[in-house]
Amino acid sequence: MSYRHGALDTTDEDSERVDGIMFAESDHGDCYCFDLAPKGTEPPIAMYNHDGSFYEPYTKNFVAFVRRISE
Repeated sequence: MSYRHGALDTTDEDSERVDGIMFAESDHGDCYCFDLAPKGTEPPIAMYNHDGSFYEPYTKNFVAFVRRISE
């Protein structure tokens, strides 16, 4: 499955803006993606919710992601 911009069939406007590159998957089937849409040096992390077929913001960067999953 591709998580790149326009690859997902979603009507959620926030999800349509995400240009995701998946790097991890949860035990529940949700995927974590670098969001390449915002321009900057560190892409934010978005979680793709497989049940609802939409993205939600997860952390502001990869370091924050590692900290969050380590807690």
